[in-house]
Amino acid sequence: MDDKKVFEIPARLNGISTKADGSVAMRFETAVEMNAEDTMLLIQYVRSEGWLLFAMNQFQESDIPKDNTTSTEKSPAKRLRSVLFVYWKENIDNGDFEVWYKKKMESIIDTVKEKLPRKE
Repeated sequence: MDDKKVFEIPARLNGISTKADGSVAMRFETAVEMNAEDTMLLIQYVRSEGWLLFAMNQFQESDIPKDNTTSTEKSPAKRLRSVLFVYWKENIDNGDFEVWYKKKMESIIDTVKEKLPRKE
């Protein structure tokens, strides 16, 4: 996949919804018919992380960054914490999350340690 390829097409922002981890899901729809090449490019980008520029007017060449950026993807530890928070909020939501989180992490650590081979 060509990481330098910029995809540009007129689009409508049809809606947003907030997620439990604080991120926002956005729904876009093209305002014109897409050609096969652009459709294939978008398919390649599914589940990829990148940057989205959106404006009411067409962008000028100078508006678009030239260099690839570093990923802002959450670390596995931050992802686990977010998932545990969602689990706590939906299933427990009692007491202090931080206290529950530390106990849960200790439980996970103990479970993994038990699976390690014993050194004699």
